[in-house]
Amino acid sequence: MSDPHSVNVPSLRRRILGHLARGVPEAVKSFDAKSGRFLAENGGWAVTRQDIIFPLALLYTSEGTRYHASRPILDLALRGGDALRDAQGPSGDWEFIKIDGSSWGRVFMPWSIYHWLEAFALLRDSLDARRRRRWSEGLTLACDGVARELAKPFEHNIPCWKGMSLVRAAQLFDRPDWHEIGVRQERFAADHQHPDGYWPEGDAPTTHYNLVYVHAIGLYHAFTGDERVLPALRRAADFHAAFTYPDGASVETVDGRVKYTPEPSVTGLPGLGVTPAGRALVSLIIQAATQTGAEAKTGKASRSDTSWRKNQAQLSPHLASAFQHLRDGTTAPLPSRALRSRTLHRRRALVVRDRPWFACVSGYVPGASARHDLLRNRWIMTRSNLFSLFHDRLGLLIGGGNSKHDPFFATFTLSRGGVAQIEPDAVSFTRRGRTEVARFRFGRDNCLLRLTPRSATLFEITFELPAVTARRCQATGGFTLRVPAGERVRWSSKGPQPADASATIDPQRAVQFHWTPIQRHRECLLESRHWRLSMPIDSGMHYPAYPFNPYAINDAAPPAEAVVSIHARFDRVRIQRFLLRII
Repeated sequence: MSDPHSVNVPSLRRRILGHLARGVPEAVKSFDAKSGRFLAENGGWAVTRQDIIFPLALLYTSEGTRYHASRPILDLALRGGDALRDAQGPSGDWEFIKIDGSSWGRVFMPWSIYHWLEAFALLRDSLDARRRRRWSEGLTLACDGVARELAKPFEHNIPCWKGMSLVRAAQLFDRPDWHEIGVRQERFAADHQHPDGYWPEGDAPTTHYNLVYVHAIGLYHAFTGDERVLPALRRAADFHAAFTYPDGASVETVDGRVKYTPEPSVTGLPGLGVTPAGRALVSLIIQAATQTGAEAKTGKASRSDTSWRKNQAQLSPHLASAFQHLRDGTTAPLPSRALRSRTLHRRRALVVRDRPWFACVSGYVPGASARHDLLRNRWIMTRSNLFSLFHDRLGLLIGGGNSKHDPFFATFTLSRGGVAQIEPDAVSFTRRGRTEVARFRFGRDNCLLRLTPRSATLFEITFELPAVTARRCQATGGFTLRVPAGERVRWSSKGPQPADASATIDPQRAVQFHWTPIQRHRECLLESRHWRLSMPIDSGMHYPAYPFNPYAINDAAPPAEAVVSIHARFDRVRIQRFLLRII
């Protein structure tokens, strides 16, 4: 897929409408006629399940699919909006119950408020007098509550979204007081962006939540034309152009909160299109996110990551926003789509493209003053898993995101006097030929990671300790290897005590081994049907390694997030080298 010279807005809009239309049968299946709620497969419900009334309303009012002017689709959207009103408390808020049944308190849910507003705008002429009055009352209660919360602006993705929603509500209900509060909040958010193009959470970026800011401020700009926020949107577009994989998925390596997902995020599209590279990124993401099953099969049959593109069309309200606010204009080539490119983003993170490889090393770590406060913050992970590797045919092979205080998710673990550190104090980058060198500083000590693409099918990963660090510290280097459930892996070695064993990756079954020096192993291998990993002596694997999940009431990660943790010790050597070969 080559980068076009300009955005083909009509074509992208057709793709979006087709994708939304394919999601209708699943919405109909999930609809509970008694309550008007759209239920999850387990029968659970969260207020955000109703957000699909916006894309339903868009399909009803837009020509191009069989759902245009369809009475059943209109009824579905209307009943869904009624359910939002029914679930509100006296002040217009909702109890935030997740689909697993856990309660997270009462909130003025910002996503649902905005998407209900847009459904109201689209369907206003289709509402009978009683329903229009009920919806207007519910939205007014909710927006009055939001206005009280934003009496003083503050920096976070939720108030940023709420401020945008207030501006939109002010337009629909002629409320200049809401408009003033919303504008103040959005300008505050734009003014408090980090110069690197992100809004810090946990003293560093998060690609996922950064897109929440971009989406909100992008919509705000579309509603108002306020040029004061454009510099922030341009910086954010540059940030995401750097930290997006070749297939459109967000790079999780610099994200301190959210794990990797192979599906491209369609959040942020209304705001990314303010730069040529941003418009190219919007086009890439929409084409990837809306591809049909037939398109997905082309060139993807051998992909090792089975979570890759389920191609279940969804009624995404974020795509509905993109449909309404796509920006026309020329595009610029994306670094991830080049044959070769190297981006050292603001000297804080490295992105290297050497097709078919794409690697990222993050140098974004929290400052010393912020670390103590982050120790008990459930939402901010420990920034220790700082290396990812993507291959065009197989997807993301190494990486996947951070965990909380967990050495299984650490690029380096350094111990002095029994005190271990997995989050470095600083990271710096140099280049020697085709080898990228990342230096991780832990106090007075350093560790080196060297990355070398040897060929289209061979990638070298080398961990190294300087002599002074080796004398003072115990150390382990490692990475998380993404092996999907059901994949068969085999590990083998030669030598006096050869090994030859295999197992099917199963999140409910532990698999681990270690190539110990005393057994004099040689030619140690871990392999699947897609790749072969040559491992050094005094290295091993551990599976499953589950990351901390702040979004579950019991902190438990789902089986899909389990990874293979690869490690190498430095008890007898200062250099440990891995060779990953695609087969």
